[in-house]
Amino acid sequence: MKTDIVIVGCGVAGLYCALNLPNDKNIIIVTKNKARRSDSFLAQGGICVLRDEEDYDSFYEDTLKAGHYENNPDSVHIMIHSSQEVISDLVALGVRFEKNGKDCNAVVGISGGKDSSVAAALCVEALGADRVIGVLMPQGEQHDIDMAYLLVNHLGIKHYVVNIK
Repeated sequence: MKTDIVIVGCGVAGLYCALNLPNDKNIIIVTKNKARRSDSFLAQGGICVLRDEEDYDSFYEDTLKAGHYENNPDSVHIMIHSSQEVISDLVALGVRFEKNGKDCNAVVGISGGKDSSVAAALCVEALGADRVIGVLMPQGEQHDIDMAYLLVNHLGIKHYVVNIK
């Protein structure tokens, strides 16, 4: 098979790169391991995006920690401050949310953590609260469970609880 371009990394950056290349190119996207073991897959659909400046410090620290503090601080700063624009560009390029059911357009797992919170907020922003359903699966710390309930109430989305034993 002839390949014109190889993109290493199947996250948002790899996707964004591939979608901005000419359509006549044969592009392959590779990951460091099996796709189901990649960080993007393990994030369960979560995409980190800066919602407002008061989230910057925690977003910055989380990003450095995820990169084992080997990240270039200037690159992290640029990535965080351009995150909203990149997500908007991806939506404009045709990236879609997975649709499920006739009464909604997105079903989002809500853990109370940052990734699921951002994913849910993006779905609500893109689709409207009436088209998003949250699925809470309480199993962790009480704080995370409380945050999950706080999130679905704040976003105004219908939600269901699935207990995991």
